[in-house]
Amino acid sequence: MAVNTGRNADWDGLMSSTLENIRGSFADNIWNGRPLHRWLFEKGRRRMVSGGTEIVEPLVYADGNTAWYGEDTIISVKKTDGHSAAAFPWAGLYGSVFITGREKLMNSGKEQAINLLEARVTQAEETMKSTLSTAAFADTPASADTMLGLGYLINNAAGDATAVAAGHGHVGGIDTSVGTNNFWQSTVVDGSAYTTGEHVRKGIRTARNTASDAGNDRCDAAFTDLSTFEAVEDSFVQQVRYEDVNSANAGFENVEVSKMPLFWDFDCTAGTVFGINSKYLQIVGHQDRFMEHSGFTTNPVDGTYTTGSSVGGVRDAQYDIITSLLQMTTRNRRRHFRINGLTV
Repeated sequence: MAVNTGRNADWDGLMSSTLENIRGSFADNIWNGRPLHRWLFEKGRRRMVSGGTEIVEPLVYADGNTAWYGEDTIISVKKTDGHSAAAFPWAGLYGSVFITGREKLMNSGKEQAINLLEARVTQAEETMKSTLSTAAFADTPASADTMLGLGYLINNAAGDATAVAAGHGHVGGIDTSVGTNNFWQSTVVDGSAYTTGEHVRKGIRTARNTASDAGNDRCDAAFTDLSTFEAVEDSFVQQVRYEDVNSANAGFENVEVSKMPLFWDFDCTAGTVFGINSKYLQIVGHQDRFMEHSGFTTNPVDGTYTTGSSVGGVRDAQYDIITSLLQMTTRNRRRHFRINGLTV
C-alpha cells in the first residue's frame, strides 16, 4: 500500500523541474572539481563511445617497419608485429539523491523545498567527486568495477591481482613485465634520494625529458601530494614563481616546474609525482550512460525485508540515481612518468 507523503503533486513537480535545471551543470561540477579531471577535460580528453564489451584503445608508439634502402633494395611491406591495441574494462559509478517523506513534510514551502533539494544535490556531487578522485590515483582498483587510476596506468608493475602474483602485470591486456614490451613501459623513477623541493624539481625535469625520448612530445602536467607540493613551492621563495593562470583562476593552486604546471591533490599517493601527457590519457564514457539521472521516483521506495521472508516493504521516500559507465585509459604509457619514494 502506498504511503501518503503529503503534497506529492507539488513536490513531484518541483523535483522534476529542479532536476532538469541541474542536469547540465551536475556533470560539469563533478568533473571540474578536481585538478586531474579538470585538466583532462580542458584539454578535450573526454571521449564518448556507443558501446562494446571493452574499451579498445589503438596504441601510439614508434615500432613499425622502417629501414634504409638502396637503388634496387626490395622494400618490405608487412603487418607490424606485436600489439596494436589495448583493451580496458568498463567501470560503473553511481550516486543518489534521497529525500524521505518526513523531510518533504518538514520542508513543504517552496523555498525550503528548493534549499533541501539543492543541499542533497550538492551532497551527491561532493561524494562522487571524492569517489572519482580516490580512484584516480590508486595503484590497484578497489574492485573490477572501479575506474583505473594513474597509479595503475603509470606503473611498470601494475596489473590485476592474478598477474601480479605470477610475477608480472598486465595493463590493457598487455604484459608490463620489465624487459617485456618495452614500448608499454612508463618512466618510473626512485625518488628516495630527493629530500628537498629543489631535488624534486630537478627530478621532475629529468623524468619529463626521459619520458619524451628526446623528442618534443612531453608531459604537460604533473600531480603530487600536498607535502611534496609545498616543498617544491617553498623552493621558489627566492625566485620568480610561475603558474598556469587558467587553472589558478579555476581555484587550483599550481607552480610551473619544467615548463608544466604541478598540482596537488589530497588523494595523490604520498611521496609520489605523476607526470601525464594528456595527448595519451583520457576519460572514456558510454554515450547513453554518463552521469545519467534516473529521475525522482513517483512512488515510495521499495524497502528491505527480513531474510527468509516473502513479505516485502516500502520506505516513505523518493530518490534520483545518477549512473555512469566510464574508464580512464591510455594509448601510450611510455609518454608518462612517475617518481616514487619522495621524503621531502
